[in-house]
Amino acid sequence: MKKKISLSIIILAIVFVSGCVQIPGGFGGGSGGVAIESFEPDFSTVYSGEQIQLRLLLRNTGSRDATNVRTTLTIFGESNDFCNEAKLLAADPEMGISGETKSCTYTVESGAPELPEKLSVTYTPSVRVEYGYSTVTVKSIAVGSYQELRKIKDIGGTIPTETITSTKSPVSLNIIAKGPVRVYDDSTVFPMEIVVSNTGGGVVCNGDCNAEDNWNEIDVVIEPISDIINIENCDTVEEISLFKGKSNTIGCKLRIDEPDTLGAIEALIKASAKYNYFVDASTQIKVTGIED
Repeated sequence: MKKKISLSIIILAIVFVSGCVQIPGGFGGGSGGVAIESFEPDFSTVYSGEQIQLRLLLRNTGSRDATNVRTTLTIFGESNDFCNEAKLLAADPEMGISGETKSCTYTVESGAPELPEKLSVTYTPSVRVEYGYSTVTVKSIAVGSYQELRKIKDIGGTIPTETITSTKSPVSLNIIAKGPVRVYDDSTVFPMEIVVSNTGGGVVCNGDCNAEDNWNEIDVVIEPISDIINIENCDTVEEISLFKGKSNTIGCKLRIDEPDTLGAIEALIKASAKYNYFVDASTQIKVTGIED
């Protein structure tokens, strides 16, 4: 049976261009990671049989290099890979360098002239950009013996300021632990939480994003940097499922040993994750039939 509309896709050209193109705003993707800054046809209205150029601009907006960047374009019912890149370099604001960009053009034919004259159909081409990324967060916790912290308070001294630093990534890891920690006897146990949040406007995958079972899953590695910290009540590697793809929380306990130094110190703990991530974007093309 002959279809009412038969559209053949002819790949005429796939052009790869790398550069540094400054475009304000964003098109797809949220905070950190690879953003789709633009995805649009050269003309939004075409006649059947005309060539269409779809133009795509990607930028690494985070502070980590994006690896194995792969883009899949779906148009007229078929999917094709294009605009692939082994790596997109991260931004370095201190050096005045923005994240690396990649610009690609995909050219197809809008189909054989079988659409009835002057009748129009609107198509919605889409792209999915998948890439590898990572997140690292380090938090310092003020720690001291009960006697040392009381002495600092009595003389009006200063307890080390707690800090937290993290990469700009599509998945955030927030370490919540309230100090200063007063160590009684040889050690003290206190609670800690790690909040995992998807902030990149896409989907995180624990492995290949082509397998939907990997969606909204992520492995978080919890590592004490300071020798006086020991993790209890949770594993050093926690597999986390994000509720509705948004967030979840790990609850742990930390045992802090009494420091061998005088005064208060800054004990460090790190949370990190490596994962794949994808973002989607779409545009519209109106195709109008012409006379045979």
